[in-house]
Amino acid sequence: SLQGRVQRPYTRWSLLAMAEVAALQLLTVPWPTRLFLFCRDAAVGMLLTNACAVFTSFNAAPLLDCTAWPRLAQMSNSPMWKFHLGNFLVHMLPVFVALFWWLSLQGPT
Repeated sequence: SLQGRVQRPYTRWSLLAMAEVAALQLLTVPWPTRLFLFCRDAAVGMLLTNACAVFTSFNAAPLLDCTAWPRLAQMSNSPMWKFHLGNFLVHMLPVFVALFWWLSLQGPT
């Protein structure tokens, strides 16, 4: 058995340090501004689309099953007010944040 005889040339921390150096080198590359703006706009657009899809699917559940939300609240062992507060924070607030972010990027850059 080779157990205990094989020395690892890298530790977890040295690999992490090498990854940090590689990331810092990527940050110093003079990326084209248009490419950066395109990636930023695409990411914010995808975030807004995803937030709206989650909002729509979760809030459409009572239309298909009127007992969906009470059963979810019962499964999570929380009162309905806490369930609705969590619903707002997790499913509705990201839509407003993403929409605000997207609208703020529509101005001249």
